[in-house]
Amino acid sequence: MLILASSYFLGFWQQGSFPVFQLVFAIFVLAGLPFSIYRSAKKQFNENEKLSETLTYTFDTRQVEIKGETFVSFLPWDKVKKVVELNNWILIYQDNRTLNVIPKIDLTTNDLNNLRNIIKSIGGLASNLKD
Repeated sequence: MLILASSYFLGFWQQGSFPVFQLVFAIFVLAGLPFSIYRSAKKQFNENEKLSETLTYTFDTRQVEIKGETFVSFLPWDKVKKVVELNNWILIYQDNRTLNVIPKIDLTTNDLNNLRNIIKSIGGLASNLKD
């Protein structure tokens, strides 16, 4: 659709009338849908208290304990698929779609080093950690 509208404006396609529908549809698909998805996700995050509550993580060699204001959860390391360290985040993948995100800004240098040592000590756990 966008190609048809662009070719009309560039003079490559002079067949029939102005492609209004194609142009409006292309703009909606390229701008409207992503904006709508962003607004919907932001609204759901702001309205759902469980998504925005403070989480506390406790790590040991057996499991990860995750405490929220309304729940306590335990994630054994054998249920963790992999752990990835990025510049600003630690990502703990439970599967391909589910992960826990830990901001590194909330960790002291000592906490970060202890977490790296725990992860390295767990056999069979895929990890991509910075040293």
